[in-house]
Amino acid sequence: VQGGALAIFGSGPILTQNYLDRSDLREQIQQHFSDNEKTSTSVVITGMSGCGKTQLAAFLAQEASKAGTYSLIAWITPNSVDHL
Repeated sequence: VQGGALAIFGSGPILTQNYLDRSDLREQIQQHFSDNEKTSTSVVITGMSGCGKTQLAAFLAQEASKAGTYSLIAWITPNSVDHL
């Protein structure tokens, strides 16, 4: 919600200097949120270890925070399914 106060829950990782933009995936995720801007929505990024999931999510969260696009950004890092 633009113009509202931003609440950030949790702290994500720092974006690395060598971040490789996955523009195809980034654009798909941004489109998903844009298409559902009037409802609460989430995205789950899955893949093999080391393929850039965390960095992609960190980039998206950082950009959304800078732009003030959302009223809440939550970063949740479970250690196991039980922690969800």
